[in-house]
Amino acid sequence: LGNHFLTPSNSPFARGRTIRKGRSIISPPYEGGDKGEVRIGMTLIFTKQSATKTRKRLRNTMPSAEILLWLQIKGRQINGCKFRRQYGIGKYIVDFYCPKAKLAIEIDGDSHFLDKQSELYDKERQYYIESLGLRVIRFLNTDIYNSLEAVVEEIKEATEKNHP
Repeated sequence: LGNHFLTPSNSPFARGRTIRKGRSIISPPYEGGDKGEVRIGMTLIFTKQSATKTRKRLRNTMPSAEILLWLQIKGRQINGCKFRRQYGIGKYIVDFYCPKAKLAIEIDGDSHFLDKQSELYDKERQYYIESLGLRVIRFLNTDIYNSLEAVVEEIKEATEKNHP
């Protein structure tokens, strides 16, 4: 796939196509059960073992905005959807993920706006995640602090649209 940005419209996976690269065949994502696993060929995309320690560290040191939102979405409080914290998708880790709704939620603090490199990284990550057929919604820390009810309502609407 090279260094190109993938968007949902130009992703071969979004169109359900199989890619042939040399002798390898990369199939569209396979979705497995309620765990929300996606495989491309035989490569596991979600929750890679190599990032387990990083995800655990991030869960144990969540910023206050993430904690406030987590208290509102954990335990199937929104449309019966299970959310996971600090969930691995490919080489990226998203703040929250709901497998049933195919929804990733990112909470952007000050570190996301420090420089162009941070912004570029966020765009690259979002394009990759969306190329897998997943939806990404983003909120600022200030959204969580000042309008938590509106944030929860937006998440509720997003899970209703994508919920089977």
